[in-house]
Amino acid sequence: MSTSIHRFTSAHRQAGGLRRVAFVLRAVARRQQVSSRPLNIALIGWAQGSIALPLLDAGYHVALIENDISIRRDAEQVAEECGLEGFSTTAEFSLERNEAVFDICIIDLSRRDLIQTALAVVRPHLEAHGRILVSGACSEGIAGWASFQSMLFSAGWRMRDAASTVALPSSLLRRPSKSGIVARTIETLMVHLLPFRRAAAWMGEAVPCDPERAYALHLMPSLGVGGAEKLVLDLTTGLRPKGFETGVISIISGGDLAPAFQERGIEARSLHRRDPFGVSTVIDLVRIFRLERPAIVHTHLFGADAWGRLAAFIARVPVVISTEHNINPSYSWIKRLVNRIFAKWTSAIVAVSDAVKGVSATRDRIPEAKLRVIPNAIDLSRVVSRGGHMFRDIPRLFIAARLYPQKDHATLLKALALIKRPWLLRIAGDGPLKHDLVRLAERLDISSRIEWLGVRHDVPQLLADSDVFCFPSRWEGLGNAVLEAAAAGVPVICSDLPPLHEVFQDNDVTFVESGNVPAWAHAIQDILDDPSDAIIRATRLVPRVHAGASLDRMVDAYAALYHDCLSHL
Repeated sequence: MSTSIHRFTSAHRQAGGLRRVAFVLRAVARRQQVSSRPLNIALIGWAQGSIALPLLDAGYHVALIENDISIRRDAEQVAEECGLEGFSTTAEFSLERNEAVFDICIIDLSRRDLIQTALAVVRPHLEAHGRILVSGACSEGIAGWASFQSMLFSAGWRMRDAASTVALPSSLLRRPSKSGIVARTIETLMVHLLPFRRAAAWMGEAVPCDPERAYALHLMPSLGVGGAEKLVLDLTTGLRPKGFETGVISIISGGDLAPAFQERGIEARSLHRRDPFGVSTVIDLVRIFRLERPAIVHTHLFGADAWGRLAAFIARVPVVISTEHNINPSYSWIKRLVNRIFAKWTSAIVAVSDAVKGVSATRDRIPEAKLRVIPNAIDLSRVVSRGGHMFRDIPRLFIAARLYPQKDHATLLKALALIKRPWLLRIAGDGPLKHDLVRLAERLDISSRIEWLGVRHDVPQLLADSDVFCFPSRWEGLGNAVLEAAAAGVPVICSDLPPLHEVFQDNDVTFVESGNVPAWAHAIQDILDDPSDAIIRATRLVPRVHAGASLDRMVDAYAALYHDCLSHL
């Protein structure tokens, strides 16, 4: 941003003024990234134009809402003298007549007498996804800030971001000079060292919310394309009609699934973990929980389970829930000890299958009273039926899984190398083993019969275009990919794993011992030689999968669990 703050504002003469202006400018710039037009900004509290003028210089449209005509005239004169366009003033009672609509409202926090009025007056004139920004000093200290947060929440706004600043001696608060540089350096250091309650002023951003709906914040390590991530996408979407507000935070990184959350109107953010031990992650999460005040923190997978539950305990989040998605035989004793300790701070731990519940109870020693079984489900509306047609002349085999050791693509490749009749294998997914698997296929001399599709978002259509679905995993919590294939009527060959026996009977799919290459080759050969039986079994299985894997059923179970935990507070 090209704005010259010093040229248009006296903010450097205020306690932390430059930090407050910079905070607002950054927040506005983030909103501008999702808008194709200059933002319309409402300003309540003139404060010598310390925020309005830099915004005008940056090309935004700013309207001062002020009933005092003398202040409005002074503001118009200052903007004119600075040669800045896009500025207007209006009284509160003129808003309706002007039919004004704003993207952002900025409120001077020091004008406490205006805050209640501002929230009531401006809300009808904000866009659906508008924001409120606050900036200024508060003489009541942290108690004043806490009461302001409560006031915002009651009015339908939840804090999303905030920062503080410190008070420095007035002798240092001059126009930019060597002493000014020293002052800003000291302030930057102190603002990170002093507790939030010692702040002289605050800056904050608020987003619309419904105070009558419980806010459930889900934590994931990343937003890559995987079974757990898809479950969170479907769950956070389905919980909204059940009376919950939902949001998602990825701790380590974003991922290919992030746009899908945004398309469904679910805010998905990433913290981008910076240190190997997660200390900064816990600090960031504690800060987020205290600002946003979620009623429920729901964690998924180990990284989010550990750091998220610790932060929730420190921030005193009312309800903490964790979903265990897998059996995790590779977990070290340290990870299992962490799960055992953190279970004490967890309201409920959801296992996606009875097999996962058994492992959690025996290996992790989680109390039975904490464990609930809610089987995974799939979005049946996305399923594309294969139909009951016969296999192609060159049968298409398909596997959709991340290229990780757990998924054991190597066993499938070795088994296919033993089959001499024609076949084509399509592999959807990506991961750290891709290079090794490509080299293995070359050594086995089957590269020409394999299509490496990478990460795909059209898996339902790929399933419908397949003749056989292969699932050679060494272990699973349940296996959403198998459910999706069975729901589409695709014949399935899968590893003989306990969780899958909870869903399928022996004659529904072809079970094969995991890691047994000759057994896999024999099973594939049998289906390719005589596909009619497998097609009949797959077609007959479809209605039962649709009845048992309903997404509504899973969402209802989680909603009931949320309500149950909240009722015990």
